Amino acid sequence: MKDYILFVGQALPRRHLEDTKMAIKKIPNVELRVVSERVTDAELAELYKNAKALAYVSDVEAFGLPPLEALAYGVTPIVADTPVSHELLGDDAVYCQPTVDGIADGIRRALVKKVEPKIRFTWSDYTDRFLSLCKKIA
Repeated sequence: MKDYILFVGQALPRRHLEDTKMAIKKIPNVELRVVSERVTDAELAELYKNAKALAYVSDVEAFGLPPLEALAYGVTPIVADTPVSHELLGDDAVYCQPTVDGIADGIRRALVKKVEPKIRFTWSDYTDRFLSLCKKIA
């Protein structure tokens, strides 16, 4: 099986899928697998488990789940170098510019970066923080 970079989500212009496709052509022995249609949870889990990295280079995303899902499987997310991405992913992501060359560079760096599987956010944490905020403003 050939190594692959995973793309999960709708192919919206802000997510730079076409740039990612062009960037992947610059990386030998790696292909891009795109999941833009509904798949089962088991199929998606298998795709994440075997991916070398996740490309999710959105320059206007507020909060994308695929990078967090990738981290849960120990897969390095490649994301746009934006403040919200740094806030959400910290040192566990590879940051790049949303250009063909920037994404290609991000892919190269992600192929050698190892991250440990981790859950960065949980519903329990969210509800605790939400309730705390509600108490402060009540």
